[in-house]
Amino acid sequence: MKGLDSLLNRILVALNKEKTFKKLVIETIKKETGIILDTKHVFIKDGVLEIDASPAVKNEIKLKEDSLKTELKISRVLYK
Repeated sequence: MKGLDSLLNRILVALNKEKTFKKLVIETIKKETGIILDTKHVFIKDGVLEIDASPAVKNEIKLKEDSLKTELKISRVLYK
C-alpha cells in the first residue's frame, strides 16, 4: 500500500503542476507590476506564457517582461 500511495501522490503532483505554476505566475506579476490576473487569463505551454488581458494591462506587463522571464524561467510571453 505504501508504494501505491507514493504513486498516487506523484500523479497528483504532476496533474497539479500547471495549476501551481499559474498561481506562481500570477503572484509574480502582482509583485512586479501590481496587476492582479485571473487564472483563466493565463495559459502556459512549453515554456511560453500567454496572457489574455486589456491593452493597458499588457503594456504594463511588457515593461517588466524581462524580469518576469528571468524570475519564472520562461522563454516567451505572448499577449492576446
